[in-house]
Amino acid sequence: MMKDFLEKNITNWTLSDNRIRTKVTAGAVYGSPVRQVEEVLIQAVKENDKILKSPEPFVIFNDFGDNALIFEIYFWITIHRIIERRLIESSVRFRVEDLFREAGIVIAFPQQDVHLDTTWPLELRLMDRGTLPDR
Repeated sequence: MMKDFLEKNITNWTLSDNRIRTKVTAGAVYGSPVRQVEEVLIQAVKENDKILKSPEPFVIFNDFGDNALIFEIYFWITIHRIIERRLIESSVRFRVEDLFREAGIVIAFPQQDVHLDTTWPLELRLMDRGTLPDR
C-alpha cells in the first residue's frame, strides 16, 4: 500500500481545481425549530449567485453543543484567489443572520448556569451608594 503511494502519480485536487467545497457553521438556541433552521441555511446559500447550484448544498445537524444546536451548511464555489472563499463564506453568514432574525430564530451565544450548593441560605444586602464602604 505504501509502495503504491510512493510510486504512483498523485493528483492534488486543491492545487489543480478552483472548484472547492466549503461550509459555514451556525449555532441556534435550544428549542429552535431544527427543520426551519435547515431551510433557512439552504435559502441563504441558494440566494448567493457566487455559489454553485450543483452539487446541491446540504445541511448537517452536527451536534447538541454546550450552548447551541450546531448546524453546518456545505456548498461548492469556484474561486480564483483564496480571499474569495472567505468573502463568500462571510456573505453567507450575513444572510443567515438576516434570515434567522426574520424567522425568529436566535443565534446562540455562550452562557453558563451556576448552581450554588450551600448549607445555609445566602444572605443578600442591598446597600445605598452612600453607605458603601471605602476601598
